[in-house]
Amino acid sequence: ASVIGGGEASSISGTGLVSAVSAFLDEGILNKDGSFRDENMDRIYLSGKVWISRRDVRNFQLAKGAVCCGLKMLAQSGIEMKDPVLHLAGGFGTSLVPDDAIKTRMIPDFFEGKVVSVGNGALQGASMLLLDENFRKAAEKTALDCIVFDLASNENFQNEYMNALGF
Repeated sequence: ASVIGGGEASSISGTGLVSAVSAFLDEGILNKDGSFRDENMDRIYLSGKVWISRRDVRNFQLAKGAVCCGLKMLAQSGIEMKDPVLHLAGGFGTSLVPDDAIKTRMIPDFFEGKVVSVGNGALQGASMLLLDENFRKAAEKTALDCIVFDLASNENFQNEYMNALGF
């Protein structure tokens, strides 16, 4: 682990939380339901000022459950996906350890070995749209081919979401 700008850590990043939870699962500190194995603990200290509480783990479960549920339901939707690869963009996508995201069930295991970081995808995409007319035309066609997949209106959403909360 490292501290941006050096010095002593005062907080943890989102990707650091994913990796920490993954390590807690490996070490048996967390149960599969997200509870602390030691019922007397209310937080886990990572360094002097940095700790992860039961509430932090629960909030992570809610967020990662939504991501996992969405990816699973999209895969089960019948929408044709040729050799699906999950492209992650931005700082989160660049720093995320895919194996930790899969271990915590943030990313479904069918993406194992198929997660790619694309860095600053927004900047790259905007540059390509401005500089390459063929890319711009292809992007326009892709936009027309897109469909809306409304998770909340899907009858299986609630069950899939609840199933995605555990580790």
